[in-house]
Amino acid sequence: MNELTWSFDFFNQYKQNKIKWEYKFIPGRGKILVCAPHPDDDIIGCGGTICKHVLLKDDIEVLFFTTGVTVDESNYEALVMQRREESKNALRNLGENIKATYLSYPANSLCDDNQKVLEEVKEFINRKQPTLIYVPHINDRHKDHRMCNQILSQVLFSLNINPEILMYSVWSPIIPNLLINITDTFQIKMAALQCYNSQLTEYSFDKLIHYAAGYYMNLYHP
Repeated sequence: MNELTWSFDFFNQYKQNKIKWEYKFIPGRGKILVCAPHPDDDIIGCGGTICKHVLLKDDIEVLFFTTGVTVDESNYEALVMQRREESKNALRNLGENIKATYLSYPANSLCDDNQKVLEEVKEFINRKQPTLIYVPHINDRHKDHRMCNQILSQVLFSLNINPEILMYSVWSPIIPNLLINITDTFQIKMAALQCYNSQLTEYSFDKLIHYAAGYYMNLYHP
C-alpha cells in the first residue's frame, strides 16, 4: 500500500527534467508538522506515513486548521467536541506521544478569517520550528485544503524559514514524485480511521483510501 507526497519544487524540477520517482519511506527527520484542514484529513492523507515517523521516534505534531464542522450546524459545539475526541483517539491509534493543536475556525471559513489564521499559524510555526511539514496538495478538491496550503506558503515566506515541504492528497488523485511504502503501517492507519464514527456514517473513506492506494501502486513500476 502507498501514500503519496508531492514536493514543493515540483514545477521547477519538471521544467528542468529532473523529476525523480522515489518509492520508499521517509527517514527520521526530527521535528515533524502535519497541517490538516479538518480532523480526519491527517489520517486519510498521510496516516501511514505519520505512523512511520512514530516508529522512527520523531517529534510529531498535527495542526488542525478548522474544527471540521460548519458554523450553520445547530449543535455546532457538540459536533466540534465529538470530532476532537475522534481525532485524539485516531492519533492514539497511530502511536503514543503525537501532539495535536486545534484551531477554532469553523470548516469552510479559512477564506473569511484569512488574516487572523495567518497570524495564528505564523506564531505557531515560528515557535515550533519544524524541519519537515506535510500539507494538503495545492490542487486538492476541497477549498479548505487549498487554503491550508496557501496559508502555509504565506507564513513560510514571511518567516523566511525553509523546512522541507511534502504535499499529500485527500480528495483528488495527482501524479506524485514521491511514493511512500506504507505496507507495514496500512492496517494501523485503517484502524485509526475507524475512530471517526461521525464521518464514516456519511462517507466511505475506507473505500477512498483503498482506491487511492491502488491508483498509486499502479503508478510505480520498479
